[in-house]
Amino acid sequence: FYDAATDGRDPAHAVIEPAVLEVLPRPRRQAEARRMAARARERGAPWTTVLESVAHLPVEEAREELLAAVRRSSAEDRALAYPLLIRCVARSGDPDALTDLLELLEWLRNEQDPVRSAALGALARTHPALFADDAAEHLDRIAAEAISARDSSSATRQALRHLAVGLLREHAVTGRRQLLGWALRTLTRLAGSVGAADLGRLDHQLRRGQEQAVFEALRPWLEAGAERVDHELTFALARSLGRRAHTLPELQELLWQAISFGSDVTVRTAIGLWLEPPAERDARVAELLTHEPSAAVLPPVLAVLTRRRTDLLDLVLDDTPPYGRFLTPGTHWTPPTGRNTGRWLPRQQAAAARLLDRAAADTSLPPRQR
Repeated sequence: FYDAATDGRDPAHAVIEPAVLEVLPRPRRQAEARRMAARARERGAPWTTVLESVAHLPVEEAREELLAAVRRSSAEDRALAYPLLIRCVARSGDPDALTDLLELLEWLRNEQDPVRSAALGALARTHPALFADDAAEHLDRIAAEAISARDSSSATRQALRHLAVGLLREHAVTGRRQLLGWALRTLTRLAGSVGAADLGRLDHQLRRGQEQAVFEALRPWLEAGAERVDHELTFALARSLGRRAHTLPELQELLWQAISFGSDVTVRTAIGLWLEPPAERDARVAELLTHEPSAAVLPPVLAVLTRRRTDLLDLVLDDTPPYGRFLTPGTHWTPPTGRNTGRWLPRQQAAAARLLDRAAADTSLPPRQR
């Protein structure tokens, strides 16, 4: 196709755009890159122009020039050279070559942040399938130095976060535990808790049924977090799996543990996620109210009470409010009775809601009656 598109041009002097060069078959790409590198040297082009072509050659052929470039005296030059070296190794598709490169990248601990940021950005764009378990040890040192550096920037941290999430998504299925451990440790270092990082939409990336493999791979960390009453990874995974999380009873049980033993903030988050499965929602609200009646005042619970489980409304509308963890004694609380609530109720309950609205707005009534 490329030959047909460029028919009539002089192939000996053609300069192929990087995006086009990238998609040519490997033997043709390397031949064209070799020709363009030689041509660039002949006309005295800048070293960056030469190396952009050299980076498309086999690693053994390009290594010497690329390593010389990452040792240049100027930090600006090294910031340009490191990504070229990383992309060259990534194009080889060789996990061992990438592991060897990561050992070399430990040099980054002595670099300025612009150089580290450029190198880590290129590393984050490398396909996560190329990382072997042996790479985790080198990644640990690279990440620790980059995060603790006095000049560590948001760009550097964002690159590490992107790399960690990519490895977590990829290897939760392959089961490379060393890489999973590195990804979770790095997210913890970056954000203070693993759940603070967005795992993306795993449900859009996994094949049907792979959510179980992902859960099993992360299970040791999920259960360890639950023992510390830290459920952030459980929440992150539940959000990331979307509806697929509804079919994982072990994950649902971890959400119930968060409801049973978490802090107020944790419980509120856990309740929202635990009530997501539509088929279980009605029964779960009744179970939740048995466990903690004051949860009736929380929006996800109240929505079910006013729309579906109206048989449980007596708990909320009784003379004595459901005081407890989420409604402290002495607190004044009125159930929402606005138009948006009434719209979802049966006709008789909607009429009652309108009457309550008018009564609540009647300032001539004593506060208790309102």
